[in-house]
Amino acid sequence: MLDLSGPLGAFRVAADFALKERRTTYECIVVSARGGRVTTADGVELHTKSVRSVSGQTIDTLVVPGAFLVEDVTRDRALIQWLRKTAPASRRICSVCVGSFLLAAAGILDGRRAATHWMHAPLLASRHPNVTVEPDAIYVHDRKVWSSAGVTSGIDLALALIEQDAGREVAIKVARILVVYLKRAGGQSLTQTGSTSLNNGSQNT
Repeated sequence: MLDLSGPLGAFRVAADFALKERRTTYECIVVSARGGRVTTADGVELHTKSVRSVSGQTIDTLVVPGAFLVEDVTRDRALIQWLRKTAPASRRICSVCVGSFLLAAAGILDGRRAATHWMHAPLLASRHPNVTVEPDAIYVHDRKVWSSAGVTSGIDLALALIEQDAGREVAIKVARILVVYLKRAGGQSLTQTGSTSLNNGSQNT
């Protein structure tokens, strides 16, 4: 659930508190293959629209969250086909955690660098040899495709997207409201050690 709610929260804070006096804003829509109620791995039910409801619309930023199991992300062949057809028209395509496997299954990561959760990085690399997996990255930006590591890194990713859209000042304001760092130091290997020495240093992109 946090794969989805993290970026949603960041975009909502940006729209409500940081972009009031600007012409740009965010309107977020949560869709699933068939629409209706979707139960997350945490047991929380979400109400979604179907992918058909946005067919023909231009999706500016398409964000694919992960799942508890990789197989849960990639078993729906119709969803993979929809993503393959929809992604080229989007300005940005993004994944959080093992959502990267859905992008890879749709061929979107071919010839690109990508991040995913460190536990699943070797599997992504072995299944998709045309993808250059960066196992230590918090997020990776390769042309119009963005991918991030596990769970909370979806917030890091959303802040980077907000900074790209509206500038560093707005992104810092959103990060302060969310009580998170705009950019955490180091990569996934640092977070695995349990270190709390984080700052607004450089980011592996």
